[in-house]
Amino acid sequence: MTEETPLYDLSSFREMDAEDPGALAKIVSIFIDSTPEVLNELNRSYLDQNWTLMASLAHKLKATIDILSIKNLQGVIRRIEAIGKSGEGIEELPVLMETLNQTLDLVFIKIKDEMS
Repeated sequence: MTEETPLYDLSSFREMDAEDPGALAKIVSIFIDSTPEVLNELNRSYLDQNWTLMASLAHKLKATIDILSIKNLQGVIRRIEAIGKSGEGIEELPVLMETLNQTLDLVFIKIKDEMS
């Protein structure tokens, strides 16, 4: 059996936190405070079929997903961004958006539990 991919990886921030106590808490706080609103806006742009805005918001989330090493979403968010830019592959969006929302919901729960 293979090991399941972790939802996220904070190890690089733990190392930084050793040098700068509070750095990890600050990064997680910014993630918890800002990401849900960006995700809500992304969902609205998807429902409104505003592909340009969707691409822009996906681009914004891409950095957060990469910083927290949310491996399961790295390809998903890039595909959402690409579809928003090109308008091609729109039929893939329902599954991609569901994966994005469900995974980020799990990350929010786990990261809050880990930090409390």
